Amino acid sequence: MLELATVLVVHAAGFTPEWKDVAPIIASQCATCHSPGGEAPFRLDRASDFAARRTFSAAVIEQDLMPPWLPGQDGIPIHGRGPLSSKDKEALLAWLNAGAPHPKGAAVRPDVVTSSDDAVTFALEEGFDIPAESEITLHAHAHNVRTFAIPLVNDEPLFVRGLRWVTPLNNAIHGVAVSADPTGQAEVADELESPAGYHMSGDVGSVPSGSMGMLGVGARAFTLPEGFGFRVPIGSAIVTEVAYRPVGRELPLTGSLELELAHPEDELRPLESVMIMKPWMKLAAGERRKEVAELIIPFDIEVVAMTPRGDHYLRSMSLEAIGLEGERRLLVSYPDWDPHWASTELLVEPLVLQAGTRLELELNVDNSDDNPRNLKYPAEDLTLGRFTGVDGIMLHAAAVNPDEEEDFQLWQQMRRR
Repeated sequence: MLELATVLVVHAAGFTPEWKDVAPIIASQCATCHSPGGEAPFRLDRASDFAARRTFSAAVIEQDLMPPWLPGQDGIPIHGRGPLSSKDKEALLAWLNAGAPHPKGAAVRPDVVTSSDDAVTFALEEGFDIPAESEITLHAHAHNVRTFAIPLVNDEPLFVRGLRWVTPLNNAIHGVAVSADPTGQAEVADELESPAGYHMSGDVGSVPSGSMGMLGVGARAFTLPEGFGFRVPIGSAIVTEVAYRPVGRELPLTGSLELELAHPEDELRPLESVMIMKPWMKLAAGERRKEVAELIIPFDIEVVAMTPRGDHYLRSMSLEAIGLEGERRLLVSYPDWDPHWASTELLVEPLVLQAGTRLELELNVDNSDDNPRNLKYPAEDLTLGRFTGVDGIMLHAAAVNPDEEEDFQLWQQMRRR
């Protein structure tokens, strides 16, 4: 009765949100995709667009179908994306139910990260066509994926502060995972296959694809917080794993990756990508179960971003930090995992985890016919395994103590052997 009484008081007061009240919500949560050149099939960057689709828009907002960002609300704060807060949801629904009142010509400008003066642009080699329909490849983890090796020919280490992906195929490409390979393995794989790129994932040995971040739907660019950067070793290639969605006709895969490079005199703290993962699992046809993985951090670290990695059999995933006194803190949760919406999440404030903190990853996997994302129907027995983890979450972090940076890096290298 209290909830109903509150609603009646609001309506009795004649409160109706105005355009100025909802415009910031629309700019950050809707227009990033629903704008010219965006991933969505229609525009919602103008108030008149919402007015014309107000019944449909209210329905998908009410059912929490839009916006489709994966992380739940209960983890540590992340930049920009995430489910609508109850306050924002109520404001949008009230505005739509009132007929979406707005002044003539009202529109928003979507939040977009533009090119930096220090950015270097690399175009993907052309020649590969996105097939009209999904195709089965030899690599179990490369469903609708093509990987490209972009040689840098850098004769000194570089630091990357940001990434930006540009393509005319936003509707067909849903994820771009980026990493650096100084071994030459990715370039060999790229040269051995024709047409351009190669059919496997972007993992190179034990270095996970996305160790420099992942650009996803509605998040085609990001810049790291001031003072941090991804280290690119001498003589590296940038490995770019492009995840696509067939649209019923062949499309030439085109796009370019911009790297925002730090100035040589900038003092940056190098980020390591700490992977908490389940390296292998065996699932019988029809089986559902919970999996848990743990990792103890031996250094004080400062986390600035997180990147999830999950396959089509993952239904939900969460990561908790357990402190020295046993206190638990939820870092991030994905209550309804969908690989099509994955991307790197930047934290609002860096998170310090003390040495001895235990990280606990919980996964719920589902190899049943009831899983709508299962790649096999009817379900089949399944064995998955990879050095870089079948499912997991990467913490992009730096050592708090500069004197421990080298030891932190060596610890990561030992974990990957």
